Amino acid sequence: MARPRRSKSRLFVIVDPEYGRRLLEMEPGWPVWITMSPANKPVVYSLWQTCPEPDHLTGITGSQFDPDIGPDERFLALLIHPK
Repeated sequence: MARPRRSKSRLFVIVDPEYGRRLLEMEPGWPVWITMSPANKPVVYSLWQTCPEPDHLTGITGSQFDPDIGPDERFLALLIHPK
């Protein structure tokens, strides 16, 4: 069976503050936006060290974490103020 082709328009947005080590299970090469919560931040930093020069189409972008807002608001904040 042929391997499915990647869509160049796919983006993974992770607003779960407890996603953490599950990020390691994702196939590399996809763009990911993730909230930099205490559980996610060390995993993101580890992956940045492993692959330090990805571009915006294949790398991980971390965003500021605010524990006082829920996932819907966190998602909207990523779209309005990407960091």
